[in-house]
Parts: sequence; structure tokens; C-alpha cells
Amino acid sequence: MPTFIGRLYLLLNLKYRRSRDLVNQHLYRMIEQELQETPMMRAERKKLSLIASLIASLQQDEKLEASKTEEDKKGLSRAEVLDEMLSFLIAGYSTTTAALTWFIHLMSIHPEVQNKVKKELAQYNMQSLSVEQLDSFTYLDCVLREMFRFVPPGFGTLRTLTVDDRLPSTGAELRKGDLVLIGIHNMGRDRRYWSGPVDPDQFYPERFLVEGNDANNNKAASISFGGGHRQCIGQDLARFEVKAICARLMQRVTFGDGGPEVNSGEYAGDEGDAVTPKRMGVTITFDSDYST
Repeated sequence: MPTFIGRLYLLLNLKYRRSRDLVNQHLYRMIEQELQETPMMRAERKKLSLIASLIASLQQDEKLEASKTEEDKKGLSRAEVLDEMLSFLIAGYSTTTAALTWFIHLMSIHPEVQNKVKKELAQYNMQSLSVEQLDSFTYLDCVLREMFRFVPPGFGTLRTLTVDDRLPSTGAELRKGDLVLIGIHNMGRDRRYWSGPVDPDQFYPERFLVEGNDANNNKAASISFGGGHRQCIGQDLARFEVKAICARLMQRVTFGDGGPEVNSGEYAGDEGDAVTPKRMGVTITFDSDYST
């Protein structure tokens, strides 16, 4: 279906327009509240808040900046700041959703791993978990790190070269302006970086029980959120929310394998900015002591 049809539908959808206007009004109020702070307070908040840092780049005179060429413009217009704030609020939801989907699938086909996660959580029964308690779940950490290595929610990331370069291992010449695809999925399965006794094509959380790199596993090759100064700005939040939700699920339910015909996993193909299972059919059993 052509993309303009979807955009046209949203423009004609009264409920969507009302929801959009409500969100925009709230974000504009946030901008105004930030601008009312003293310069000293705003300077301090800029160090601690992404939103404050973004608003600090607001143009002082939008009409003047609009008359300039793109190269000469400075700062962001209110509309551009609003778009960036929306990105902060909603960006990554699809990749987080994909990660949770893969977690459910992997738990259903690896009951021994699921049981170990539940055993680690058992001491807290059904109670709400604090941040400190979440941080203490070492095995769940390993499961999630292995999940992001084994089935990253994105196949790769693109980078544009700013200078000419040469790959030392192959001698391949790269030119300024070339677009390079970094294969996150491929790096997570490359036997040059994962040469331990367990094949990298196998889901094995225990490979992450050893902190840092060991002789067999190069943890730097697992870059689901990118690397360097352009890595995902929201990765800490994404890891935390995925861990919190997975822990809560494991406190309450057990996922079972629905069989190879409906729960084979595989990749759904190009479905947007996240890679999801093509076939996922699981059974869900509420644990016996679940009472709320």
C-alpha cells in the first residue's frame, strides 16, 4: 500500500488528530516551562536533561533563521525541537517490542533457561522489584545479553565515511562519502569472535557469565545498540525496561513451545526498523502461586 494512503488516513482521522494535538500541547508546555527558568538553572539542567539540552539549541529569532540558507542556519526551530522531543518519547518502541517478542520465543523453546531465570527470581515470589533487586539478577542479565547477541532487533547500522580509509585485514579501499553497513547480526554469529566450545549459532546465556572478554568470546562483537560516540542514546533505558518487563513476566507466567509449525522463529523480513519473529506460537501458563 502506498505510504501516502496511510498519511492521508491519519490526517482524516479525528481521534488521531486530537491525540496528536494533545501531545503537542504538552510538549510545547514543557518548552515554555524550560524557557522560564533562569539562565543559570538552564545551564545546570542542560548537563542532566536531554530535553533541556535540546531546548537550549532553540533559535532566538526563527524568522531570521528561516531566511538563511541551510548551511548558515543556527539552532533549531520550535517545530524541529518538537519533532526531536517526540523522537525521544517514542523512538525505540518497536525495537523494544521486538526484543520482548524474541525473549518470549526463546524462553518457550529453551525451558531449561526459563527455569534458571525463574529460580533466580524465586526468592522474591510475586512482589514488586526494586532497581537494586533488578540489578542483582546476574543470570537474567546473561540471558538478555545473549538474546541481543543471538537475535538483535536490528540487522545492522549504516555509517558514512568522512575520510578515505583502508581496511587493514583485507586492504579494501574505502572512500569519503561511502556508505558502510555494519552487520550487527553477522558480528554476533562470527566464529572469529565467538570461538568457545559452544557454537555462536546456539543460544547459550552462560557464555556471558565471565565478565569482560575471555579467550573465546569477544563481547565487543555484540553491538546491538551500536558503539562509540554514536551508539544508541537510549540504550540504558531500553535495557532497563526490557529487563524489568522480562523479570515481571517470569514471576508470573511460563511460556511453552507451541510446536515447530507455529513457533519456528525465523525472521519476518523487512517489517520496519526492527526484526521480529516470523512465526511465534507459544502457550502461556499462569504460575500456581499467581493470585492477582
